[in-house]
Amino acid sequence: MYSRGIADVKYMAYSAFYCHSMALIIGYTCYKLGWGAVGIWSGFPVSLTLLSILLWKRFNHLTS
Repeated sequence: MYSRGIADVKYMAYSAFYCHSMALIIGYTCYKLGWGAVGIWSGFPVSLTLLSILLWKRFNHLTS
């Protein structure tokens, strides 16, 4: 919502791509370690947490 107003959409898109790629890697690795479906889904909250931290820091940097 705010990132369009401060013209920072490109950073947000790259960050989302990077974090969701990490989710796939983490999920696949945990699956191969024998965690099964829990392993696949474990990458998703890690990805969203990392993305939220990155976007929060970027927003604070641009608006302060």
